[in-house]
Amino acid sequence: MICRNLVEAPKMAERSDEPKALPPGLENRIAWDDLDKTKYYIVGPSVMVFVRAAVYPSNLVKTRLQIQSRRNPLYTGTFDAFRKIVRQEGFFGLYKGFGASLLNIVIGNLYITVYEIVNQFAMESTNPSTANFISGATASVINQTVIVPLDIVSQRMMIDGQGVQATSKVKSHGLMDISRAIFRQQGVLGFYKGYVPSVLTYAPSSGIWWGFYGAVWPLYYASIPFDMEPMSKQSM
Repeated sequence: MICRNLVEAPKMAERSDEPKALPPGLENRIAWDDLDKTKYYIVGPSVMVFVRAAVYPSNLVKTRLQIQSRRNPLYTGTFDAFRKIVRQEGFFGLYKGFGASLLNIVIGNLYITVYEIVNQFAMESTNPSTANFISGATASVINQTVIVPLDIVSQRMMIDGQGVQATSKVKSHGLMDISRAIFRQQGVLGFYKGYVPSVLTYAPSSGIWWGFYGAVWPLYYASIPFDMEPMSKQSM
């Protein structure tokens, strides 16, 4: 039944040039303007703070293991790294750079915000699939422009002072100290190392995902019996 609907839907559209009404329930789809922006920008990021806090130590250990010297490694493995970091730098040594990473969460909603704004304009001048592709790619480029510098600073903070005893007089550097050091040594471009590969990776994939979603979603929706409740169809 679903396959027949998927095949017949395009044919039915070709038989008439008259504009067709949206399928029952489709007009009830949640749109950008329907969102409670206060909840969207506050509740979501607030939840992600706890998620990030839970996984951050593992991410810090992974980063240190990836960049350590093979000739003189500080850590022999994952558990050894956890043990030495806590012993030498204290428990909060596992959270170096955590503050900078939280900025990523705050800015995380920028992606969907840009997508929706661009999509509203793109829909007026091109077909939905192309508009979705353009919106997705644009949102990714802008998102990477903001995220990459924060990632670089956060990663530098992760490895700052590694192996130094917590009781040592050598102090770890904060967000502003690391940022100033990068700017002083490498200029603005120092914050964008790896930016081009990131854009070339994420922008096309984001555009393709949204373009594919825009093309397939109406067909999927049309395959669901219209006698179902609108919200039930959206949850499938």
